[in-house]
Amino acid sequence: IGGIVILTAGITVNIMLKREGNDRRDLASKLKSRKIKRLSLSKSIKQIQWQEKYAVDNGIIDKDHRILFGLINRFNMNVPKFTSPRQVMPFMHSLKQYTEKHFEREEKLQKAAGYAFCEDHKAKHAALIADLDMIARKAQNANEDTINDIASEAGKFCYDWLISHVLDEDLGMRPYVA
Repeated sequence: IGGIVILTAGITVNIMLKREGNDRRDLASKLKSRKIKRLSLSKSIKQIQWQEKYAVDNGIIDKDHRILFGLINRFNMNVPKFTSPRQVMPFMHSLKQYTEKHFEREEKLQKAAGYAFCEDHKAKHAALIADLDMIARKAQNANEDTINDIASEAGKFCYDWLISHVLDEDLGMRPYVA
């Protein structure tokens, strides 16, 4: 019976060593895959460059838009470096916080200027904040394997949103506030 226990223990040890070797190979493969993904993301990063065609009021709104461009650019430049939600969430929080302050200023300016589409514009702002909250929740629940994809999605969303919102929505205010 003692020999069987030793033999069984020997087999168990052998099996454990094989599993450990497989685990190491799996981990190495995952790490390589993450590195390749991050490298790919670094090549596809979009930066928003301020252009005069984005100018709404040559004042506080344009200043806010430039700051938002900068926040989104900084976020996008860091997408390939993110390895955990802990790194993403401060960016998401700053972006949401500044966006909310910007929306408050923009809506006050619209009311003061008698902008005809103020309520519709305010509803679009609320929808964007809800979208940012949804993306932040996804980022918070991400893991090492999904964080870059979610961060990339967030960066693309913010990039696309800001450009289209400024061009399609905010420029309509120009005659009222410029």
